Amino acid sequence: MVKKTIVDALSSGPQTLTITSLKPSFLLSLCVNLKRKENEMDATMTTIATYTDIFEAEMAKSLLEEAGFEVVLLNERMMSMYPSMAGDMYMMELQVQQDAEAEASDFLKNLDDAYITSEILKKEGALLEGHFSLTSGKHSDRYIEKIKVLQNPEATHTMCKRLAARLEEYDFDTVIGPAYGGIVLAFDVARIMGKKFVFCQRKDGEMSFRTGFDLSKSEKSRSDRRYPFHRWQHQ
Repeated sequence: MVKKTIVDALSSGPQTLTITSLKPSFLLSLCVNLKRKENEMDATMTTIATYTDIFEAEMAKSLLEEAGFEVVLLNERMMSMYPSMAGDMYMMELQVQQDAEAEASDFLKNLDDAYITSEILKKEGALLEGHFSLTSGKHSDRYIEKIKVLQNPEATHTMCKRLAARLEEYDFDTVIGPAYGGIVLAFDVARIMGKKFVFCQRKDGEMSFRTGFDLSKSEKSRSDRRYPFHRWQHQ
């Protein structure tokens, strides 16, 4: 009876529900019942994409809705409440009306990195407009306040995954990030790609590595003379 009440409550709409002292077997059964409940909601919908990252799933849903599609995101509540348990069992399913399947799928496929990044910057309030004096001495009417993105780990991870995908064709073993804003981005890209990570910081007007980093095992950076250290040390 308790399980049925919880499933009905979660399926009825967005809300906050606190569950304590429940056995893993109960939660596993709860996931199964919620999945069954969601599948019974509307047989006219069809899945066009699946996600394990709730930020990406919600962004795709939002963009489709802005484009005029009727969208449903299955398993969203369970993923937000129990990400590790629900993630092992199900993926979030992005569904649209069956007669809009082809058009909605094409819409998602045509979302390039520039568009997704721009949407993330706008959503996080990081794309500023006005008059800005840059550290280079130049002036700009736009400025990206990266801190506003970095304080949202999910948004940052989404951007880093796309950056990592762009770097897959290159052969390297270490990702370097300039302090301080570049540290988080470089670290996550390195983690995603299975590479080493170091960061550099400005000292006496030049970028240098912090004492303690060992680059002796970064064979590609030492062997590839097209990119000697003195060229990018000043960047």
